Amino acid sequence: MVGLTIMQLGKEMFRIRNLPNISHLSLRFTCSEIADDAVVSVLESILYGFFLGDASRTVFLKFERIKPGDISGRYLAQSIVLRLGDALEANIYGERFIKDFEKAKDFKGLLSARWTFLHNEETTKYVELYDDVPNFLKHALASKAIKDQEAIISEISEAIAEVAYNVRDHSDGDLIVQCKYMGNLVMRPKFDSKRVGVLCCSLLNVGEKTIGGTIKEALDSGLSDKGKEMVRKTLKVHEPFFNEIYTEDEFYYVSSFQKGVTRKDVKDSDSYGTGLTVLIKSLKNRVYLSYCYGMSGRSVSFFQDKYLGFGEAETIGFNESGSYLQEPPSPYAIAHLPFFFPGSIFNLVFVVEVLDE
Repeated sequence: MVGLTIMQLGKEMFRIRNLPNISHLSLRFTCSEIADDAVVSVLESILYGFFLGDASRTVFLKFERIKPGDISGRYLAQSIVLRLGDALEANIYGERFIKDFEKAKDFKGLLSARWTFLHNEETTKYVELYDDVPNFLKHALASKAIKDQEAIISEISEAIAEVAYNVRDHSDGDLIVQCKYMGNLVMRPKFDSKRVGVLCCSLLNVGEKTIGGTIKEALDSGLSDKGKEMVRKTLKVHEPFFNEIYTEDEFYYVSSFQKGVTRKDVKDSDSYGTGLTVLIKSLKNRVYLSYCYGMSGRSVSFFQDKYLGFGEAETIGFNESGSYLQEPPSPYAIAHLPFFFPGSIFNLVFVVEVLDE
């Protein structure tokens, strides 16, 4: 069972926007599972918008069928701003919630970390992630015997920081970065019943701009550099493949993953547009991959091993050959959504091997 997804949550919570005069809201979810930790991030963002309308509002939140010890229960219990605890229920007060949500950085013991970057802040603030994320991971994994621990911490940290910068660079909204260490689990059959450590990371930006949309805007405005010219040339190759699943939106979304492709007006594009490429390399090189995806506007990418190979000039095609320049992506890796997600979200689940202790 997949459980509560972002699309289902959006449908459930849309009614909040039509309740301008309400002072108290009771939300009782009867789902037995939550699809992933990104759902929790979206729930927090929706509540934040509700409380911004009136900070004196309160919400009673309860998940009636989710068990605290399950991974869905851990997603919720380790939320820093919901303050649900193991009971998975709480009265949430608007003023305190807004304060918690807007806090620049916050930590819950050694297992959860959260960073908020407001839309009007300088992008140089993201440099903090290059120190904060590895420090969090070192503490979270301090007592764990993780295979290749030092290298894994370095590569995961770089991937998270680079993707955060990339998402914020393509957006006009606030960015929330959350990391949670879910503890050690035994996973079958993919990991041959090995004990593994599970690290969940979600990066959520809510705004009008999308990752692929900003690339299209840059090209439409006439900007030109090596990366943009590559996209223009490749568009002509991909246009015959456009259909209901793979549209122009998805083409520009896939293009945003290419090294050297940036929305900025630059002379040397080779040193830009590396964030999403770094992510792919991290997923391929060091970490087991499970349940990872990205979503922006109407485009979604599923990060599956067989579609993460690199093709010509370190491009990534999200297909079995790895070719971006000559072939469309696989429909199992890139798809067109039936709804519009306002902004971008990445749900990353890093599964790392725990050595016998």
